[in-house]
Amino acid sequence: MGIQSGSDRINKDIYERRQTQDDVVKATKILSKFKKHLMPRYQFILFNEYEREEDIVESINLIKRLHPPYILQAFTLSLFKGSELYNKYAESGLISEDYELLTYTEADRAFWRSINKMSNRKHYLYSVLWFTILSSRFGNKISKFFKNDKLVKRKHVPKLYCYLSSFAVILIYKAIGLKRRFFP
Repeated sequence: MGIQSGSDRINKDIYERRQTQDDVVKATKILSKFKKHLMPRYQFILFNEYEREEDIVESINLIKRLHPPYILQAFTLSLFKGSELYNKYAESGLISEDYELLTYTEADRAFWRSINKMSNRKHYLYSVLWFTILSSRFGNKISKFFKNDKLVKRKHVPKLYCYLSSFAVILIYKAIGLKRRFFP
């Protein structure tokens, strides 16, 4: 199920989706009743230039409200030429005329290389969101750590943390790549 964002503003104004956070929580409650028969997957789109820090926090907080069991998936925003969102990005100068649609892996790498283009706090919040989504696959203890409110409330974030989180993401991608190569 494509949740896209935990922010009602982003879903409505950017993705033109009319569901609210409460609608999503109700849907996950219904799906949780069928846990013996299915494992729902909920997708989020990350790294949208129009997201503010508070939108990212709303996504993190929405994840805390989802009814288990589930698997969370994160995808980097992909813009398709001719779509309204592509045109909005082009009109605001966020992409160039020679923009090419990137694969998910290329888009993820491009984002994590853009660390210097955003505030430390926004990068930090994206890292917390990304790790929260990823940790849903590794059990409750890790997942609970990333759902800790203290992580989201942190206001001052050193630049070093941003570099370390990017390095951790790179290591995780390499580990996933090795696992896929040796254990298909």
